[in-house]
Amino acid sequence: MLDPSTERQPVTNSRIAMRARPTGPLQLQHFERHDEPLRDVLPDEVLVENEMLSVAAAARASMEMDTYRPQLVVGETIPSTVIGRVLRGPEDGPAVGSLVAGFAGWERYSIMRADQLRVLETPAPIEQYLSVLGQNGLTAYFGLTTVGRVAAGETVVVSGAAGGVGHWRDRSLARWVRVWSGSPVPTTRTPPSSDAWGSTRR
Repeated sequence: MLDPSTERQPVTNSRIAMRARPTGPLQLQHFERHDEPLRDVLPDEVLVENEMLSVAAAARASMEMDTYRPQLVVGETIPSTVIGRVLRGPEDGPAVGSLVAGFAGWERYSIMRADQLRVLETPAPIEQYLSVLGQNGLTAYFGLTTVGRVAAGETVVVSGAAGGVGHWRDRSLARWVRVWSGSPVPTTRTPPSSDAWGSTRR
């Protein structure tokens, strides 16, 4: 980790990029590693040393087609959520050494604006920030409690319960909703993923 008492920063960054566009199951030949000079950090940017990266289905989809982001081009870094420690940043940004989450890619170091980062202050195992305390888990939670506002006696149907958000509603929040409101929670998903989690749950 970078010594914050010095003015130095890492000079090389390692990243994993798309080498070839997949048309079937992913293979090692679809990826390649690049070791490149790390660009300078601008005054309003934060340098993060990544400790954990997400491996999301959305990244696979973006290798093949436009999704919520444009289709990846050959040589582009595989996109992902990253969890890491701040090495350098502006005075009004996250403190050096703090644990943060942001959206960057499969790389050792990421450079992002301070407003693109979320400081992780809730005591929890770091991997939970990529799952139940991450984007998918929080989307499922607030989707049910703040947007959906589930009331006692209502039925909650989870569509696409094998997806990145739906599976958290199915596995964790469905049980919570049943206990909290007494609501049945049937779920739907497309075979063959359905046999991995079981069929409709109540």
